[in-house]
Amino acid sequence: ESNNALFYNTLGNIEWHRKNIPLAEAAFLNALKYDPEKIEYKSNLANFYLSQNQYAQAIDYFYLILHTNPTHYLSIRGITLCYLYSNEYFIALEHVNEWVEAYSDSDEPYYYLGLCLYASNDIPAALAAYDKGLNLSPNNHEIICAIGDCYRALGNLDLAESYMHKALTLDTHNADIIYNMACIRLYKGDVNSARDLFINALNLDCMYAEPLCGLGCIELSKGNTDLAIEYFVQAQRMDHATIT
Repeated sequence: ESNNALFYNTLGNIEWHRKNIPLAEAAFLNALKYDPEKIEYKSNLANFYLSQNQYAQAIDYFYLILHTNPTHYLSIRGITLCYLYSNEYFIALEHVNEWVEAYSDSDEPYYYLGLCLYASNDIPAALAAYDKGLNLSPNNHEIICAIGDCYRALGNLDLAESYMHKALTLDTHNADIIYNMACIRLYKGDVNSARDLFINALNLDCMYAEPLCGLGCIELSKGNTDLAIEYFVQAQRMDHATIT
């Protein structure tokens, strides 16, 4: 059945997970070609483009869904992420506020509202958003980690570290939390501990570029310029690999 949209959609998901990116894109496009009104196929294609950092294409498909279904959860979420990751914070804030309004009983919109406000340098408002999310889900380790990051930005490193410790008790193998803990240790001057934590984060997620940048900064501070450059180049290559 060469025109069966369901088969193409399934094939797209298979190739996506196998990291055959051009084949995945072609399959998702064919699914939509043979069933252009199916929201699931539009959503899959939009999220596929989001995963590849192709924000303009993702936004187009998310808007197609929102045109007919203005409160479609995954599309509001996706379009918020597209604008947030492409540094268009004010547009991201517009969409995340719609998300909060439509789903005020969910902790996730408040988490992303906090991220948008943090990116806009409004840290007090970000903390207020995170607190609302935490009231709904007291054990949300992402929100707890984000609160710690806010306090790090405010210079309260001890309080920041206490939140990171709490987040780690909830998710002991989370590379992002460990990376943030490493940054705090680095700011506090505990270089050896920071280095160990950066390496730990990399061991948990070998495609995580930020810990490599952290290691590069450590070597740069020691005057080991060549080694620092090696880390930065590895990070750059890794970032490119996650896109392509």
